[in-house]
Amino acid sequence: MLVSAKSLLILLVLGLLCSCSSSPQHFEDDWELKYQHSAEFMWEQIEVALGKYFSIDDANFGTRVMTTDWNEHLSVMSHHGYRERLIVTLDGDEVEGFSVNVKEEKQINTEQVNPQSSSEADWEDAEADGGALSRFRVALHRRLHPKEGWKEDSVR
Repeated sequence: MLVSAKSLLILLVLGLLCSCSSSPQHFEDDWELKYQHSAEFMWEQIEVALGKYFSIDDANFGTRVMTTDWNEHLSVMSHHGYRERLIVTLDGDEVEGFSVNVKEEKQINTEQVNPQSSSEADWEDAEADGGALSRFRVALHRRLHPKEGWKEDSVR
């Protein structure tokens, strides 16, 4: 019984070490929704939806990739400040429909002395949770599917 407990402890420690040494993952969605609009219309709607939460760093309609600037959230404590950005790709065509693929990247600030200074920040990749990606998805969905309650109101 003592040998198996020792083996279990060794396996747990090895598992912990392996999980700590793995590189942080970006968050990517796998929505398979297709939108039946023109590429220009979709591009415009993506830009407006991103603009609700981010500023655009790079937008290339030729490659159909839009990258946002980093949104910084600094903290008084090291490892609590973070920044995040989205990379949005428009795939497809007008016949088959367009899909919007999104990748969220996150970094934490490991600066020890002055973690509230953006210019002194020491950014390291971190595990993204998909929160910014979800907010963008909701904003885009609301733009592409606006409420139509006004059609049913008796008084306009």
